[in-house]
Amino acid sequence: MVGKRKRGQGRHDDLSSASKPLSAVAAAKLKSHVLNDKNISSDASLHPDSEFAESDEKECSSDVEFPVVRQNLQLCSWRYGPDYVSSETEDHLTVSLDKNATIALIGCFEFIVLRGAVNINGGNFAAARPSKKPPQTHRVFIPSTQPISSIKGLDSRNEVQFIECAEPTPFASLSPLYGKIWNANRRKGRPRSFALITESNDDTLKRPIIPETVPEDWVRQIEDASKSTAVTMVCGKPSSGKSIFARRLRNRYLTGLGKHAAALPSVYYLDLDASKSTYTPHGQISLVLVREAELAPPFLNASTLPSSLTSNEVIHSFPLPIGALSNYDDYFVACVGEFIGIYAQSSLRNPSIPLIIDTPGWLYSTRLDLLLRSISRVKPQRLVCLSASQMISEESSIQDALNYVARRERSSMHEIPAQSILTPHSRTEQELRSMQMLSYFHCDDFNKSKHLQHTSRANPLSSHTPWEFCYEETDEMDQSCLGFLLLNEWADADQIPAILNGSVVQIVHTEGEINEGLGSLARTEQHHIPYFEFDPDALLNFLNPSKAKLLCTALLRGWDFENRIAQLLIPKSHDFLVQDLDPKKTILVFGCCEYPEWAYTEDAYYALANTAPSRYAANGSIAPPSWVAPTATADQMGYLNVPRRVRKFQQ
Repeated sequence: MVGKRKRGQGRHDDLSSASKPLSAVAAAKLKSHVLNDKNISSDASLHPDSEFAESDEKECSSDVEFPVVRQNLQLCSWRYGPDYVSSETEDHLTVSLDKNATIALIGCFEFIVLRGAVNINGGNFAAARPSKKPPQTHRVFIPSTQPISSIKGLDSRNEVQFIECAEPTPFASLSPLYGKIWNANRRKGRPRSFALITESNDDTLKRPIIPETVPEDWVRQIEDASKSTAVTMVCGKPSSGKSIFARRLRNRYLTGLGKHAAALPSVYYLDLDASKSTYTPHGQISLVLVREAELAPPFLNASTLPSSLTSNEVIHSFPLPIGALSNYDDYFVACVGEFIGIYAQSSLRNPSIPLIIDTPGWLYSTRLDLLLRSISRVKPQRLVCLSASQMISEESSIQDALNYVARRERSSMHEIPAQSILTPHSRTEQELRSMQMLSYFHCDDFNKSKHLQHTSRANPLSSHTPWEFCYEETDEMDQSCLGFLLLNEWADADQIPAILNGSVVQIVHTEGEINEGLGSLARTEQHHIPYFEFDPDALLNFLNPSKAKLLCTALLRGWDFENRIAQLLIPKSHDFLVQDLDPKKTILVFGCCEYPEWAYTEDAYYALANTAPSRYAANGSIAPPSWVAPTATADQMGYLNVPRRVRKFQQ
């Protein structure tokens, strides 16, 4: 008998967005600015503070919405004209670029360099020689949620052809987070997959478009670092541009620089930022072997597999909470040491593969001690620190400590300016994590075309077939796993079923010797769910980095308590990873990922997009899925001062 299986039964899912109220002072300032622009009166311009004489209560109670005034930002130097457009059809556009001229596009497209060479996202792409193989196409995805990358001409004369391609994320009907993120222009009633955009105000949807700024010091540092295959570690405060710098350095290694530097076939990338993972869902740190230049946002890369089925490959990964690590310092350092050991073994076989390490911003700003321990464990040849141009005394002391450790470990220390943020992005970091997780769970397969890209199912997760993990042996099924390991703040055991219901868990395989057998773990009283009792000091025993490995991320969509089954949703592309699990070596880890609120609303948004009559209640509103607790039920729970989320409950 098997302990887990797939069953054919659907479920349903919803998302909520909250708008931030405008303060009285901010509203008054904005209103004053609007009045001045319209020249309503000379008095208003001479006395701009007169708006503040009105009562704050009056401003707060007003329902008037003031327009948001945004700065018009230049995105590129190229301008549309007959001298710079070689050809244009409904499907493609061919343009000429002078040396150092830049052109910006929004949307998804393929490009071919017909003449000269160009640079995008730090990667250099040159035209193929006539005697060589046919011109190579490269696929690029530039949504409005990210800073807009520009394409820069490198030779005295460059010619590039842009070709439209299919949209990679057809999820607008499932979540508003994916709505209107690609090209908004329409020609003859049909949208083209990309559009030229020279200024932020050119966007017809008036989205907060911002350019990607790259300081000159970055360019020099990347060129200097790419001359060797050393270990480069990147650190800095939050939102300083660490992941962008690491991406541009990876692309530089993988594309080379024409005759001056050959392209490398692969680069190791150690991603230690569990909240902003690049090639995996959040809630884990990973070592990835990158084989292709990154020309897409992270929410399109989250389905990278631990196999050669994809061009990039996850070598090893460990679960890690995205919050504070006060109880997991030793575990984090042990994970870093295991990653370095894996890379050291690989470099013995192939010493020409460099390693780039990206660290989270909170290490620099709040946990300097842990950052210093990590540097001592890695011993990088290059330590790149992104810091402010004018440092305060606190940051100056951090730099002193980093310089001291770098000298001790014989690492070369390089300080470069942090990236400047012009305006807030159109998506928050939490929303980008939700987009990434949605894309991951809807990954269906990987096509075998020249652009190895995952295909997606644009229907709610409620229609996907779950895996059934038996958590207690029955007459019909064997037990599928040891139990649940909770890394969050400990709660009463009786609350474990409700805490896990509708949450994201991680399936971990461990070779470690765990004293407890399949039937000896503590269990909840009512439903007999096995769990590891809370003991931060024993974490290294349960998840010993030298013996444990994260296989994939799953969504616990519901319980079948009668049959002792936990229903787990796993991307179809990842099914093969859980087909032959050893129950005695399988742990389900909770507490590293955020609750998937995007999943709870999929059915409602899908019904709106498809106007399905059967999903409407008698009063005309959308009938909620059967497993979503109604407001009346939530109000009767009796808990006060507790943040409420729409959660998945078995009825």
